[in-house]
Amino acid sequence: MKKSDKIMLAIYIVIGIALVIIGVTIQVDYYSSMIFAMGFALIFSSILQFLIVSIANGKNTQTMKGRFL
Repeated sequence: MKKSDKIMLAIYIVIGIALVIIGVTIQVDYYSSMIFAMGFALIFSSILQFLIVSIANGKNTQTMKGRFL
């Protein structure tokens, strides 16, 4: 994984954290839960993408692909 890819994933995680905080703090019924869910999904997908790429670049690629991919 290139350094620019890691930076982009970190930016997505920060944006996701900001969305989660905004979703928790605003008091509008529908929109606050939607913003919270978008932030949580962005954080989760970024972390999962980082883990999948890290595992794919590992030493035991065949073993890890059988477990996770």
